[in-house]
Amino acid sequence: MLSQHDGLIILRLDTYTFLGGAHGMPVTRYLVIDTGRKQILTLHDMLRPGQHRAFEQRSCTPPMRAGPDNSR
Repeated sequence: MLSQHDGLIILRLDTYTFLGGAHGMPVTRYLVIDTGRKQILTLHDMLRPGQHRAFEQRSCTPPMRAGPDNSR
């Protein structure tokens, strides 16, 4: 459990998946649980109406490009 406040429990779930090949991939998932309603909240539940686009614009980073500054 990461945190518990204001009727919410925030969980962090860490796992590791392996589908073959040289190595697997770590996976982290976060869950926000409303203890009053006894349900897992979605991003839609937590944002005010009309704020989804603004959230995405501020939270999403542009993909890295291969080149002189961002060699891969």
